[in-house]
Amino acid sequence: MNYTSMYSVLAVKKLFKSLVVLGLMFLFIANPKALAQNDTIPPSKLIMRDTIDVGDSARKGIINKLIQPIRFKENRNKRERERVVDLIRNLTTDGDLAIDSTTVQLIADELLDLTNQLMVTKDTTVSIQNEIARTIKNLDSKAPKVLVDSIQIQLGNVLQGLLDQSQKEKAAEKSSLTASLSELRQIGLSCGAPGLPILRDSVGDTLIVDYQFCLKAKIPVFGWYGNANNFQEYNLNYLTDLIIQSYQVGSDGLEANPRGLRMVLDSAVLSKSLAFGKRVSLSIETTSAQRTRNLLRSASVSSSLFGRINELVKEYGLGGINISLAGLRESDSEGLSNFIGKFKENLAALDTTLLLTLNIPPIANSPEFDLASSIDYTQLNSQVDYYLIQAQRLNIAETTIPFSLSPLYPDQTSSRGSIENAVAFYTNGKVPISKLVVTLSYEGIFWPMQGFIPGSRADDFGTIIDYSESQAILSRALESENGSVLGFDPIQASAYLNYRDSQGLKQLWFTESQGLGAKYKWLLDNNVGGVAILGLGTESGLNSLWDVLGASMIEVDSLVVSSQKIEVEEAQEPRTIWSYLKTYSRDIQWAGLNDIYIGDPNKKPKEEYCYYDIYPDGDSLRVLANQKGIQSYWDYENKFSQYPGTDYYSLDSDKECLCLLGRWDKYADLNFIAFAIFFVLLILAVVITFFGIKRFGEEWTLRSVFIGLTIAFGLLAFICFFFFLFFNTQLKFIGAGSSEVTIWGVIIIFIVGILAGIIIHRLRISRTFTQRDLP
Repeated sequence: MNYTSMYSVLAVKKLFKSLVVLGLMFLFIANPKALAQNDTIPPSKLIMRDTIDVGDSARKGIINKLIQPIRFKENRNKRERERVVDLIRNLTTDGDLAIDSTTVQLIADELLDLTNQLMVTKDTTVSIQNEIARTIKNLDSKAPKVLVDSIQIQLGNVLQGLLDQSQKEKAAEKSSLTASLSELRQIGLSCGAPGLPILRDSVGDTLIVDYQFCLKAKIPVFGWYGNANNFQEYNLNYLTDLIIQSYQVGSDGLEANPRGLRMVLDSAVLSKSLAFGKRVSLSIETTSAQRTRNLLRSASVSSSLFGRINELVKEYGLGGINISLAGLRESDSEGLSNFIGKFKENLAALDTTLLLTLNIPPIANSPEFDLASSIDYTQLNSQVDYYLIQAQRLNIAETTIPFSLSPLYPDQTSSRGSIENAVAFYTNGKVPISKLVVTLSYEGIFWPMQGFIPGSRADDFGTIIDYSESQAILSRALESENGSVLGFDPIQASAYLNYRDSQGLKQLWFTESQGLGAKYKWLLDNNVGGVAILGLGTESGLNSLWDVLGASMIEVDSLVVSSQKIEVEEAQEPRTIWSYLKTYSRDIQWAGLNDIYIGDPNKKPKEEYCYYDIYPDGDSLRVLANQKGIQSYWDYENKFSQYPGTDYYSLDSDKECLCLLGRWDKYADLNFIAFAIFFVLLILAVVITFFGIKRFGEEWTLRSVFIGLTIAFGLLAFICFFFFLFFNTQLKFIGAGSSEVTIWGVIIIFIVGILAGIIIHRLRISRTFTQRDLP
């Protein structure tokens, strides 16, 4: 949501207030002693420092004190702070300004606070100068007009300089974000997602490569899913893993929530995530310390859990397990190590690729520090793939110190947890940083306040709200006439809102893209193993959080699908009868296979066949051969051999495939012609034999010759007809065109062989047992 237009009205009000204070400064100019106190600050005590020390309260430099609460970035605002100091120093040196420390602090606070607000408005130079001029004219100042004009111009320049610099930086950040997203959106799909187009290119003159451009996460990105999340808003292309909540362990180790668990697992969440190639883990949770101890100490309970998890993994194709144990104690360390070891052993027996992740405390307080210190990481590191630091709860609601839920850096003024401290603790000889995953949340938290002075405590405990509710509060507060102030704390890397509602003053810390971007960058810069995100699906249609996730964590990758050698055409030597017979024998072997692959049989995402169900006919083959530049079906052939490392037979290219089909088609035509010739000869031999025996009787001397020819022509006709059927790809029940074993061909040969043997036997013995008239 863009709040700048609504916020501009509030900024103008604040500007007016600031300039009223500046009007008081002009009164001092007219009568330096009228309101000045004894502790007037000489120009020599106006000190600029190169660094900001928040805890240096003893420093006498007044400007350093004034800018400490603002926490300007040194690399951006040093020049602008110097301009503010130079303005005040020049006035005091010339004797035109005599002010006390309280007034200086008030002026500087208002000026710098005004500048921060102007950073999120659309005010131009003209509007700033007009507001300054209008305020000064309305003041009853006795200061010289020249001095008033000088202050007006210099003050306008200071404010505009701060605003311009901020706007330039915001424009540069937005431009960088847009450029990153533009590249990602052109690809659109993550590696392994359905629908990715396959591109083809040649490498040199010897290799053809099929590849895909896809989106790949720089580090693992885990997304949490529960029943309250709207899965339709998930961008699975920006995630590597999905963790489904949850399997709640019962007293017997079985799920205490069977209905809710089944509802989640049977939903489209699981099937869609798996279709996108995402690894889906099931979160196993205990809801109390008693359930945790029961699970860690009882062999029967853990055994029941392991057996049930095995069933769910097999049934739903799960890729991992996440473990979250409530109420862990220091005394549970040994039990935890034993439980995790047995669980990992159980998963490895099922599938060695199954992921095992463990939730660990965020070190937000002393009890968590003691618990985290008691865990035996030496044993766990070989069993646990990732440790998920629960950094979404670095702050708790039961406190009156208002700050964000997941501060990035520690605060020197309060003992709160931070992401930096948590990572530093676990990487200090405990866990490899590559195994650490920091969990962040889209949730917000607000406190009732009496005032907004830095360091003030809240009136009561905080209230945690989800992202959509925090956005609703922002919308109402910025539209309200009660006024509100937006801010951003770079130490916590979080935005806040000071506002008033019907119940009084409130301070809201909420999640937005700038803070998330800073945390994502810190995780990448420090080589942390991954990030996990809670609250996905609560964005209510807003894409800013997905955009910063994509721009920060996702990059474009190229994935090789397959490769094949480029056929180098060489001068063909004249083929001999022997070479034709060798090719013919190999082609018979190819025709007897069920599946013939092209290239790697294990090619991803889908293997390529030399046709499978529907084969092109002779005319179609000739058209395809012309398109491929094939002059003769005998130009490309391959030995009958298995693809290296597999049990499957494969051709090297689609040209070899087309030539093989073309030769089969030629063999079928030739065998049919041969069948027709031998069948005609068979008919002639039968007719001649019949009339020869009829005319010359059983004593016909050529009788045995023509009987032999009849048998030979019959067998040859049958063999040719069989191979016509065998090589004909348009027939689905036998030979090359069949996707099944050619059992029918074997049966036909067996039957015909028996019949042929019977006929031959009858013809040979018929003369022996002929009736004769004896004398």
